[in-house]
Amino acid sequence: MNGGDCGACQDSQWVRSANDYVEVNRGNPGDAPRVAALEFLLARGHCGIQNRTMIADVQEHLAQNGHRITREQFQHQVLTVLKREGALATLVHPGPQGGLFIPCNEGEMRQVASQVVQRVARELHNLEAACRNTAFHEPIVELEQLAGTLCRQIGGV
Repeated sequence: MNGGDCGACQDSQWVRSANDYVEVNRGNPGDAPRVAALEFLLARGHCGIQNRTMIADVQEHLAQNGHRITREQFQHQVLTVLKREGALATLVHPGPQGGLFIPCNEGEMRQVASQVVQRVARELHNLEAACRNTAFHEPIVELEQLAGTLCRQIGGV
């Protein structure tokens, strides 16, 4: 999971977004944990889905650099912001199958999107079964069908 070379992904819009974010926000104390996280990923070659790393590794790096934050704080203050900036992505699997990385290409983002939509579709399926005979059963069925359609369009099913 570790290693790799972001040089192989220099033309990636996500690597550019990560580099741009670092450049623009390097001097802003409020952005210091996010900048440090991106610098860690870029410097250690965590670009590309095959080079993802664990959140705990990034948290450890941040702590070593004076940014002690909990997993929940990391999720909300670092991951969520950087995902919205288009600078990184995560695979949400337990253990070594999961992790975060800076995407190299659309295919990798397709894998991430597929995983997210499949997870939502499974939860909607569970919810649909649990809410039979309720006033909101039909909208849940429609959402479940929409999630299935989206999965097929993305290429996940």
